[in-house]
Amino acid sequence: MSQMPDQYSKNWDSVSFEEVKENFYKAAMWGIQSGMIWDGKLMSARALILDVLLPMAREGLEAKGIIKDDIDKYLSIIEGRAVNYATGSRWIVNSYRNLKKKLERAESTVAITAIMHKRRLTGEPVYKWKIAEIEEAEQLDVQYDVVRNIMSTDLITANENDLAELVLKVMEWRDIRHLPVEDTRGNLKGIITKKRLLRYLENSKSGELAIAADVMEKNPITIGPNEDVKYAILLMIDKKISSLPVVDNGELIGIITDKDTAVIWEKMKKRSNAKD
Repeated sequence: MSQMPDQYSKNWDSVSFEEVKENFYKAAMWGIQSGMIWDGKLMSARALILDVLLPMAREGLEAKGIIKDDIDKYLSIIEGRAVNYATGSRWIVNSYRNLKKKLERAESTVAITAIMHKRRLTGEPVYKWKIAEIEEAEQLDVQYDVVRNIMSTDLITANENDLAELVLKVMEWRDIRHLPVEDTRGNLKGIITKKRLLRYLENSKSGELAIAADVMEKNPITIGPNEDVKYAILLMIDKKISSLPVVDNGELIGIITDKDTAVIWEKMKKRSNAKD
């Protein structure tokens, strides 16, 4: 490495591999918020960058004859990221968490990509970027053409042998009305609605011994991830069902509910009216 300070040149044998590995793992997990072992001492990544690495880099670049304006420009970007704890990764994480308050995962990731591109075109360094806001995402022309773009993938499921009373507790705890039932291999076996479950528990003689397989609707109507969203909406209306498990090669990968389709339908109408 050109212009490396003498005290760090060829010192590989004096640095513990375990320390290097630990630094690598911490940097990968925590980024600018991590702590690093440097010269046998624990330092925050921020302090290491600002107090050690940046001055070292400036000295080396100057010794190499790099134009001062270029040095100032690029090192100031690194300095700004460290001072503000604002790296590109932190922007993505914070923006995603903010968008997920109202948007589904797929909508959030698509919106982040579009907003990131918009921020990039400004020429501003990433540490000056504002996090992505819901209002920005709502103005984007997000396509809701296929099921995989609107389905919920953060699934809560039950095993067919789970106790029905336990299933009810899970549904109440997570405030959900539909619970897919899987076998041990992740294959969809049925679906339970809260209304169906409550009715069963009230009238069943099995009582506390009833299991999910006793209550679930077997062979539920399903849909594939690449099917048209409008077809999914019409299918739910035609079959008078309030949810559609999304299945790919027999494996449950998502679910659409009547609440999801109502929200998407309003968004599609709003976008259509805006174009008109």
